[in-house]
Amino acid sequence: MRLYLVNNATGLTEQVAFVNTLTGTYSFTDLSPLAVYSLILSSSQGIVGDPPPALLLPGSWIHTGQKKGTTSGNDGINDGKLIIQSGVESIINANFGIKEGGGDRVTG
Repeated sequence: MRLYLVNNATGLTEQVAFVNTLTGTYSFTDLSPLAVYSLILSSSQGIVGDPPPALLLPGSWIHTGQKKGTTSGNDGINDGKLIIQSGVESIINANFGIKEGGGDRVTG
């Protein structure tokens, strides 16, 4: 599973992180100050500098509702996309709330 950091002003992918399948962790560094980003979770392959790939989960996985850390960051759309602002928000434990084969798996 890949996580894409997309600059909302340009609509282009700035970074790609692989989600650790054992721990569900990922990280991005060297973000542009005060830029607004979308984090997009997808099993599709995308390229830095291009628009992000489609929001796609593998096989029988489903979205159950993402949250930005321990706050009420869910936008109400279970789509594998979170919006953050660099330099303003320090987000720990962004949870994309995906479920596979009857068990919950947290990524973030």
